[in-house]
Amino acid sequence: MIMDMNKAKMVNDAVVSTLERKAKEAGREEEKYEIALNMLEEKEPIEKIVKYTDLTIEQIKELRTELD
Repeated sequence: MIMDMNKAKMVNDAVVSTLERKAKEAGREEEKYEIALNMLEEKEPIEKIVKYTDLTIEQIKELRTELD
């Protein structure tokens, strides 16, 4: 019985940890897009945006079309 509770707690902790990690990753990804949008509005070159955000050229071009 105690072993089953420990297993359940370990599984729960693993799930929570995974969800927290995914939420942080999603937040970082969203921040990259916000930075890229700001840089596009400032007419920064795509190569510079790629360097500072790690987004692909294609992702940045898609963002640029959304601004137009």
